[in-house]
Amino acid sequence: IFTSIALLMKMCISLSVRSCQVCSTWGNYHFKTFDGDLYQLKSDCNYLLTSSCSSSYQDFSVQVRRGQGTDGRPIITRVLFNLDGNYIFLLLWILPGRLRDHTDMFIKYIYVYFILQVEVDSKYQSQTCGLCGDFNGVPLNEFYSHGKISSQILNMILLSTMNVDSCVLQRPVCERLFYSPALTPCRPHLDVDSFLSACVHDACLCTAGSSEHTLSGCLCNTLSEFSRQCARAGGNPGHWRHEKLCWKTCPLKMEHRECSSPVMDTCSNPEASSTSDEHCMDGCFCPDGTVLDDLTGKGCIPLKECSCTYNGQHYAPGQSYTTKCTKCVCESGQWTCTESDCPGTCAVEGGAHITTFDGKTYTFHGDCSYTMAKDCHGDQFVVQAELKQCGLSETETCLRAVVLALQGGAHVLTIKANGKVYVNGIYAQLPFSTAFQASSFYILVQTSVGVLLEVQLQPIMQLFITVQSQHKAKLCGLCGNFNGNQADDFLKLSGVEDATATGFANSWKTCASCMDVRPVYQDPCTLSHDNEQFAQHWCTQLIDKEGVFAPCHTAVCPDPYYQRCTYDSCNCERSEDCMCAAVSSYVHACSAAGVCISGWRDVLCGKYSSSCPKGMVYSYNITSGPGTCRCRSSSEPGCHLSFLPVDGCVCIPGTYLDDSGNCVPPKMCPCYYQDMVVPAGQVVVIENAIWYELICDPPLVYFNCSEHGLPAKGKECEKSCATLDSACVSSGCTSGCMCPLGMISDDHKGCIKPEACPCVHNGISYSPGQTIKLDCNTCVCKNRMWECTKMLCDSTCTVYGDGHYQTFDHHHFTFNGNCEYILVQDYCSNTGGSFRVVIENNPCGTTGTTCSKTIKIFLQDSELVLTQGDYELQGSQAPYHIYTMGLYLVIEVNNGLTLIWDRKTILFVKLSPIYKGHVCGLCGNYDGNANNDMTTRCGATVINPLVFGNSWKDSPNCPDEHAIPSPCMANPHRLPWAHKQCSILHSQVFSACHATVDPGSYYDACVFDTCSCDTGGDCECLCTAVAVYAEACNEAGICVEWRTPDFCPIFCDYYNPPDECEWHYKPCGAPCMKTCRNPSGLCPTNIPPLEGCYPRCPPAQPYFDEVAMTCVAKDQCGCYDHKGTHFNNSDTVPTSQNCYVCTSDAVMCVFWTYALFSVLKHEMPKQRYFRVWKLCNICHLNNKVAIYHIFSFISTEQTEEPCEETCSWTNWINTDHPMYGQKGGDNESIQRLLHMGYDVCKHPVKVECRSVQHPDKSLSELGQSVTCTTDIGFLCKNSQQYPPICLDYEIRMKCCKPGSTTQPTASTTTAVPPTTTACTTTSPVTACPGGDKMTCSWSKWFNLGHPSPAPHGVEIESIRDIIAAGFPICSEPVSVECRAALYPSLSIAQLEQDIICDKHVGLICKNDEQGHGQKCFDYEVRVKCCDCPTMSTTTTTAPTPITLPITTVCPEGQKMKCEWSQWFNLGHPTPGPNGEEVESIRDIIAAGFPICIDPVSVQCRAAQYPSLSLSQVGQDVICDKHVGLICKNNDQGLEHECYDYEIKVKCCECSTLSTTSATTATTPCTTTPKETLITPSATPCPGGVKMSCEWSQWFNLGHPSAGPSGVEVESIQDILSAGFPICSAPVSVECRAAQYPSLSLSQVGQDVICDKHVGLICKNNEQGLEQECYDYEVRVKCCECPTTCSCIHNGVAFSPGMTITSVVQFIFHLSVNSCHVNFSSFFIRFNCLQLYRL
Repeated sequence: IFTSIALLMKMCISLSVRSCQVCSTWGNYHFKTFDGDLYQLKSDCNYLLTSSCSSSYQDFSVQVRRGQGTDGRPIITRVLFNLDGNYIFLLLWILPGRLRDHTDMFIKYIYVYFILQVEVDSKYQSQTCGLCGDFNGVPLNEFYSHGKISSQILNMILLSTMNVDSCVLQRPVCERLFYSPALTPCRPHLDVDSFLSACVHDACLCTAGSSEHTLSGCLCNTLSEFSRQCARAGGNPGHWRHEKLCWKTCPLKMEHRECSSPVMDTCSNPEASSTSDEHCMDGCFCPDGTVLDDLTGKGCIPLKECSCTYNGQHYAPGQSYTTKCTKCVCESGQWTCTESDCPGTCAVEGGAHITTFDGKTYTFHGDCSYTMAKDCHGDQFVVQAELKQCGLSETETCLRAVVLALQGGAHVLTIKANGKVYVNGIYAQLPFSTAFQASSFYILVQTSVGVLLEVQLQPIMQLFITVQSQHKAKLCGLCGNFNGNQADDFLKLSGVEDATATGFANSWKTCASCMDVRPVYQDPCTLSHDNEQFAQHWCTQLIDKEGVFAPCHTAVCPDPYYQRCTYDSCNCERSEDCMCAAVSSYVHACSAAGVCISGWRDVLCGKYSSSCPKGMVYSYNITSGPGTCRCRSSSEPGCHLSFLPVDGCVCIPGTYLDDSGNCVPPKMCPCYYQDMVVPAGQVVVIENAIWYELICDPPLVYFNCSEHGLPAKGKECEKSCATLDSACVSSGCTSGCMCPLGMISDDHKGCIKPEACPCVHNGISYSPGQTIKLDCNTCVCKNRMWECTKMLCDSTCTVYGDGHYQTFDHHHFTFNGNCEYILVQDYCSNTGGSFRVVIENNPCGTTGTTCSKTIKIFLQDSELVLTQGDYELQGSQAPYHIYTMGLYLVIEVNNGLTLIWDRKTILFVKLSPIYKGHVCGLCGNYDGNANNDMTTRCGATVINPLVFGNSWKDSPNCPDEHAIPSPCMANPHRLPWAHKQCSILHSQVFSACHATVDPGSYYDACVFDTCSCDTGGDCECLCTAVAVYAEACNEAGICVEWRTPDFCPIFCDYYNPPDECEWHYKPCGAPCMKTCRNPSGLCPTNIPPLEGCYPRCPPAQPYFDEVAMTCVAKDQCGCYDHKGTHFNNSDTVPTSQNCYVCTSDAVMCVFWTYALFSVLKHEMPKQRYFRVWKLCNICHLNNKVAIYHIFSFISTEQTEEPCEETCSWTNWINTDHPMYGQKGGDNESIQRLLHMGYDVCKHPVKVECRSVQHPDKSLSELGQSVTCTTDIGFLCKNSQQYPPICLDYEIRMKCCKPGSTTQPTASTTTAVPPTTTACTTTSPVTACPGGDKMTCSWSKWFNLGHPSPAPHGVEIESIRDIIAAGFPICSEPVSVECRAALYPSLSIAQLEQDIICDKHVGLICKNDEQGHGQKCFDYEVRVKCCDCPTMSTTTTTAPTPITLPITTVCPEGQKMKCEWSQWFNLGHPTPGPNGEEVESIRDIIAAGFPICIDPVSVQCRAAQYPSLSLSQVGQDVICDKHVGLICKNNDQGLEHECYDYEIKVKCCECSTLSTTSATTATTPCTTTPKETLITPSATPCPGGVKMSCEWSQWFNLGHPSAGPSGVEVESIQDILSAGFPICSAPVSVECRAAQYPSLSLSQVGQDVICDKHVGLICKNNEQGLEQECYDYEVRVKCCECPTTCSCIHNGVAFSPGMTITSVVQFIFHLSVNSCHVNFSSFFIRFNCLQLYRL
C-alpha cells in the first residue's frame, strides 16, 4: 500500500495542476479520483460521483448509474447534474460539453457510453466528496476514516493492490500492450501498474464470460483511458490501435487520433482550435489541411471548398448575392464584397425621429424651422422642415411643412401638412412640374439635381428625402453629411461634433427668433399604463417572428421601428394615428429594401385602407405616376415617373382625379391651358394689402419690405449667431424689427457684428482664442469655427452589463450569448496577427439573459485569463503590465492594447490607432465607419445583432443564440422599479454631463439590465449600468459624485486599519500611485480617471501593496514573477531555472560561492588569465550545480602588447513592431540602429536576421521577401509580401575592432574588472598653448528620469539629453561614471546588471536584458570634462579668426547688438497627471526659427494671460535661458494642469568687423573648436590662406512616418548624433527627394523646410491632397582653415610652410596633433581619419 501511495503521489504531482482536477470512470466499473487513485466498484446502483461538500449549500453534484448493455458489458446509463439547484439529465450518447452556472462554477464532462470524465474548477480543492474523492492532492486518504481504512473500501478493489493471481495468465497479454513502443512515452507520466492491474482484471472477466466477448474488445476501454490520461499528463502516445486492436472508424472523411484539440476548425470558424484551452482528446478529427464543413455537412474539406452563409442561406464557392448597393462573392468561406454608388435616404418620422443619410437615428422635439439637407458646396438645393409643438406636452411635436429651395432660392416649393402645395408663395395645383400626388397618402417631388422628396400625409405628415450618389460627402444639415459613416453625422459647420442630438439640431435652426430646444429624457410610456398596454399590444406585431412583417426582418431590422412605435403610441394624443405612422415607416423601409409587404392592414391600421373616398380603392403597391385629369394628356415629367412602391387610395382603374378631388370618367375631365383650368367667366381678385410700421426698441430698426422692392428678404431671413450658416428660404418678404445692416442678432434682443460670435460646443459658448479638448486633440476658436489638431487617438470598445456593446466606431448594440466570443483580434482576412481577446458570457437571472464575466487575452504564446475578480497568466512571459486603479484592473500590453476591467461585468478595450482598419470581432473593425461594424466572421455586413454575434462564436460546438424576450416584458412587475432607479441618469445629479455625453443609450441599457436581474443582484445590475455612464462622463472631463450611502454605496472604510483613515472613495480617480507592482508611479497616459477606493500612503510607507491592500515601505513589497504572482521577502520563487529568492528589490539568483581559476596563456607566457565564476543551484535537477561566468581579467608583467582585432556578436535587437499599411514594414537597418543610439558598429563583418515569432526558422522558410545584408542591415516592406504584412524581425551583428591593451595590474585575489585603453597614441599632458595644463573636473550626478516599467522598457541617462536639459557639460567628455541611485556605494559589476556606460553615449539599460524577472535599477551618471584656460592676452600676429567661447565683449571696433525675438508657442500642454508643457530653446531652433543657441535672457508668459507675470499666474514652472520653459502638470497643486505658455529670447552678437586686425591665439590640436557667432572675413585663415570648403555625402537617416501627424526629418543634429563627421554649423545645405534626385524642391512641389541651421523638416498634414511627405536626403557644405601642426618625415620635424621639394606644400588642420605623409598615394592621413589632398 505504501508503495502505491508513493507511486500515486508521484503521478499526481508530475501532472499539471489541471490534470489533477479530472475524475473519470470507464469500462468495467473502473474509477480514477481527482487525486489519482484507481479502484473498481462493481455496482449498478446510483452513486454520488462528486459534489461540493464544504458548506451547507451544495453548489453542484454529479450522480452516475451503470447498467448492462445489449452485449452484456457494463455501460453508463444515466448521469444527473445538479448545478445550483438546476437538474440536468444526460442519457446514453452525449458529446463533450461544459456546464456553467452564474456563480462561475463550471463542470466539463465527457460522456460516451462507457466513459465519463468530470473536471471541476481548482477553487473546489479539498471541498469535494463522493466517488471522485476529496480533491486535496493526497492519494488514498479519501479511503481512510479516523486513521483506519474505511469499511466501505471492502466493497471496492483498489487496483494497485488487488490480488490478480487468479488471472495471472492474462498479465503477459496486458504487459505486451502497456509496454509496447507506442505507449512507451506514457510510462514517465502515469502509474502503469494500476492501469495494468485494471487491464488484467478486464481480461480475466472477459475470458470468464460468454464466448462472444473478444479479448481485444474487453481491453479497449482501459487502454483508451490510459492513452487519454497519458496525453492529458503531457505524454505523447503513439498509434497503438490497429485493425485487430481497438480499431476506430471515422465518418465524414475524418481520421482517428489519440490526442487532438476537442474544438475543431470548421468552415464557419477556421481558427477555432487556436483559442481553445481544452485538453486534447481522443476521437475523430479532420486531417491536416482540412476543416469540418459544419454548413453543408460534406465532412472534412479544404478551406477553399467551404461555403458562405448570408441570411441563413448557404452559397457555394463562386456564388454571389446582390443587395441594393453591394455584390458579394463567396471565396474560401469568406465574402468578398464590392460596393456601388447608391442613393441615400433621410427620414423625419413621427414628428421627432430623424434617420440620417448614413443611417444614424435620433429623436429631437423641435419647435422651429430646421435645415434638413443642403448642398454645402454650392446652392443647388436646400430642404427645410418645420417642426412645431402640436399637443399638450413639449414632447408632442409634428411636422407641419416641408420647403424645397432650388438654385439658391430662385424656386421655392412648400408642402403643408394639409396637402396644399405652394410655389414661391403661390398656391399650385398638382401636378406641377415634377411634383405630383402619387396617392391619397403621398406627394412626390422629383428634381433635376438628384433629389427626391416623398411627403407622407396620412395618418400624419412624414418626410423621406432621397439623394443620388453625386451628392456624397457634400451635404450638411440634420440629415448628416452622406459620407457613408454615421459616426460623424453630428459634425457641425464649426468643425467639431456635438455630443447630443439636441445640441446638434439646435445649430441648424433657420429662424433667429426661435429658442433653443432643451433635451427631454422622459419616457412617455411611464406616464400612462393604458397607453403602454396599447403600444405593447400593437407594436409587437413588428417584431413577431411569425407575423406579417417577418419576411422583412432579414432586410430591415425591426427593433428601432418597434421602439419608435411604442414611444409615439404613448406620446401622442392620437395614439392610433402615431402607431400606424410608425408601422407604415417600417413598410416604407422594407419597400426601399426590395421587400413588398401586402396584407398588413388586415392585421392592424385597417381603417385607413377601408375609408378611401368615393370612387377610390386602396393599393399596397403604387409605383407609377398619378392618374389625374391633368396628366391624362400632359407631357409634364411628373406625370410619367416610376418610383418605389407606396400605398394609399387611388382612383378606380378607368377613372381620373379632377381638380376638385373626385374620380371621374375621361369625358368629365376639364381642359387645361398653361397649367390653368379654363372655365368660362373666371375672375382673379388680388386683395389690397395694408402696410404699417412698428416702433422698434434700439438697437433694432424697422425693415419695410415695400420700400426695398423685389426680391427683398426681411424678418423671415434675419440672422443670428446660431443661424448665420443656415440658408434662408423666403417665399415672401416679412416686415419687422431687425438688426441694422452689418449686424446680427445675439439671441438676447441685442445686435453684434458677425465676427464677434462665439464658438459653440455642447451648448457652451467660447470666445475667440479659447480652446477645448476633443479626445487627444486640441481645438481653438477662430472666426466662429474650431480649428483642431489632427492627431490620431486611441479608440475604446465598451462591453458592460447584460450584453451591451459600443464598438470602436461608436455603434451600439445588445447581444446575449452563452458561449465564448471573439471580442477583438487582428487575425483578420486570413492574415496573421498578434493578439486576440475572447469574452465569455454566463447566465444571470431566469430570463435567459447573460453577463460577461470572463475575458481571455491571447498574445504570442501566452494567455491571460481575467475571471472571478482576479487574473491568471498561462504560458510564457508576455509583455503585460498590470495596475490596480480604484475598482478597476488595468492591463497594458506593449503592442497598443489596453484593457480596463471592473472585475465584474464592465470592460473597456482601448486600441492604438496603428490597428485602425486591421481588427475584427464584436468590437467592430475600427475603420472609423460605424455603418459596417456588424461584419460577420465570413465578411458579410448584417443588420441583426444575433446573426452578427453568433458568427463570432469561438467554438462551433456551442449552439447559436436565439432572440429572447425583453426582460422587462418577461418581468413587467420590475419595469416601474427599473424606470424609477434608472431615472438618476436623467436627473440633476448628472445634469452637468448631459450636454457632453448623451444618456439615452445608457438609460435604455440600465432599464434592460435592472429588469434582467430578477434572482438577486438587483442593485449590482443597476449600479453597473449607472457606473458606465459615470465613467463616460469622467473620460469627457466631467466628474460626477453620484454614489450615496443609500444608492450604490462603496465602503472604502473596510480597508482602513482600526482608528485610521487611510482609504477614501474617489469618484474620479486619483493620480497614479507608486505601488509594489508599479514602483515607478508612472501609469499609461491614455487611461481615463477611474473611480474607486484609493489610499493616501504616508511618506514613511509610500508604496501601495495591491495584494495586502495596505501601504508599505519599499523593502516590504516582496516580489512578482513573470506571471504576476506575488512572493514575500525570502520566499523561494518556483522556476525551472536557477534557484531564485525574493528580495526587497527583485527576484535574485541565490549563488553559493565564488571560484577563482587561473589559466596560463601559452601565447603570452608572462600573462596569467583569471576567470571568476558563480555557482548556482538548479532547483529541478536534484541540487546539481550550474556554473556561470561572471567576468575575466589578466594579470601581466608586461607594460603593453600589440593590439589584436577582437570580434563579438551584439544582442538580438528589435527596435519596434512592423508598421501597418501599404507603405509600412519592419525596419531594423544599421542606419536606424545607429540613429536610435544602439551600440552597434557601422560596418559589421556579418549580420543575422530572424523572425521574433519563429526564431527557429530560416528566412527562406518564412517565405517573405526581405533584405538582410552587412551594408544595409534588415529591411522588410509590406508591399513586397503576400499577404501584405511583414512579420516582426530582429537582427544581430558581428562587430570587430582593434584589441585593447591592459595596463599593468598587480596580481591579487580580488576580482577587479580590468582597465583598458584604446590602441591609439596617448595625448601629451601639456596640450594647451603657452605650456598651460589642461584642467579637468567631474560634473555632479545627473538623474533625468526613472526606468520605464514595461518588459521592453529602458533606463536612459544620455549625454545628449543632459545637454538638452540645459546642464552646462561638455559634449565630448573624456570619461563617464554610472551608478545605481539606490546603491551608490556598489560598483556596476556588483549590481550584476547588463548595461552600457560609455562616454560617447551615457547610460543605457534594458529591462529585457536583466535576467529572470528583473528590471533596470534607477541609474545616475556624471561626466569628466577637460578644457584649456581662457586666454587673457592678445598678440598682433597675422589675422586669424579664433574659436573662443562667446562672451559679452566684442573685439575692438565692434559693438554688441542685442534684440528680443518674437513670442514662440510651439505646442499645447499634454493632458493627464504626467502631462507637461515644454517650450525649449532646442525645439525652437529645430523648428527652423533663427534664434541664437545661447540667449542672454528669456521671458515666459501664459498665453491665456499675457498681461500677468509668472508670479501672478501662480504656477510652478522653470523659465531659464539655458532650457526655455518647462511646466509639469503634477507640480500644479489641485488643478494638476499647466497653462499654455509662450516664450521669447534675447540674443546678442557683434557687429561686422571694421578692420582686418583681429586677436589671434594658438589653439591646441587636442581640443575640438567651439562654435562662434563671428562671421569670417573674405580671407579668414592665417597667412592669407583661403578657407577650404567641401560638400558632404547625401544623408538619409530614416523614412517619413505615416499618418496625418507624420513627419520626415533629416536634421543636422541627428546626423551628428549618428556619428557622421560633419560640421555643426554648415555654411549651406541642400535637400532633395530620394525618389526624384534630379528634381529641385520647387519642382517636387512639397512644402518643406530646408535650412542650414536645422536640416530638413516635412510634415504630412501640410502636403495638400496626398497628405504624405516624400523620403528626403540632405547634404551639407562645411568650411575650415588648414592646420598649423608640424609634420614628421624620417624623424625630421617640418614646420608649417616648410617644403620637402620646391613644389610640395603641407597644410594641416588645427585640431590634429600629428600626421603622416604617404607619398605613394599623395594623401596625408591624420589620426582623426580625415583625408586631405596633398
